Amino acid sequence: CADDAPPERIAALEHEGVRILRVPRDGDRIDLRRALDMCAADGVQTIFAEGGAEIAGSLLALGAIQRMYIFLAPLFLGPGALPAFGLTQPEPGRWRCTSTEWHGSDVLVTMDLPEAD
Repeated sequence: CADDAPPERIAALEHEGVRILRVPRDGDRIDLRRALDMCAADGVQTIFAEGGAEIAGSLLALGAIQRMYIFLAPLFLGPGALPAFGLTQPEPGRWRCTSTEWHGSDVLVTMDLPEAD
């Protein structure tokens, strides 16, 4: 959480067994690169980030994604809809589809970034 998070909220989480990493802010958000570096220094190798277009775009912009799981639903939102990755879009042709799974009428697409040669 941000290093200026309310102490009572931190205490409540810690009481439930949550380990808190305090991360400095970068403007009005936490410093995402610093948060990822702190997790890596702690031995964390995988992070599940589900938060919408803003966090997805920020992680893409940092080059911090190696695999994406994308659910596609048969729902057309129209021209006013938010893009899936905010202002940052995955590079065309760089990602490869490694699997698809049907879940009712939705499909889960797994996309991997190929290993660097």
